[in-house]
Amino acid sequence: DVDSVGGSDSASGKSENAAWKTLDKVNSVKFSPGDSIRLKGGSVFIGQLYPKGSGTASAPITIDMYGGGQKPMILADGRNNSVVTLFNQEYWEINNLDVTSNNNTAVQYGINIIVKDYGTANHIYIRNCYVHDIAGNIGSKVTGGIFLTVSGTAVKSNFKDVTVENNTVRHVDRTGITLDAFRSWENKLLSTYEAGTWYPSTNVAFRGNFVDDIGGDGIVMKNCV
Repeated sequence: DVDSVGGSDSASGKSENAAWKTLDKVNSVKFSPGDSIRLKGGSVFIGQLYPKGSGTASAPITIDMYGGGQKPMILADGRNNSVVTLFNQEYWEINNLDVTSNNNTAVQYGINIIVKDYGTANHIYIRNCYVHDIAGNIGSKVTGGIFLTVSGTAVKSNFKDVTVENNTVRHVDRTGITLDAFRSWENKLLSTYEAGTWYPSTNVAFRGNFVDDIGGDGIVMKNCV
């Protein structure tokens, strides 16, 4: 558990009464399958949330709130270009966060899930989050609210089993919610694709989301089947 007011990073973090205090502590830990990161409702955490580790099919890692009240806020301080990040990780569920940068121009993404030269990243769920006031770059399609991004040129990579559900994305530039791919084997026109070069993400569901005051595209799914 993590409590921005009553917690202590010297505590065990294993209960409400022994909660950690900061995102730096959370980010320093490599979590294991079945672990749960619970943020206290009403808390405001300054910085970036970037926990480490991966879950498994039978035991994903979850991020959620506890204690009721307002969703816990992750407020970027501008040291990183995203507020919430996972990199080459799988079997994660992210729920009930308030994600914002208060339009800090150094911050390009609210939630950014990245797979690069990894292979298949399974089971990424983002549900019931409020992502807002991400300044991004109005001149670029590849900044904004909730991003799932595949890149790299060495190992064919994709996502499998993605759910982005019941989130609200408001006042972000330039894209609200997207899954996109930037990799050499897909950087071709459809008519010139060579046999075996297309490596789309699969089992992707975007549903029940609300986007408002978006600088460009609202919800975009690319390179998916």
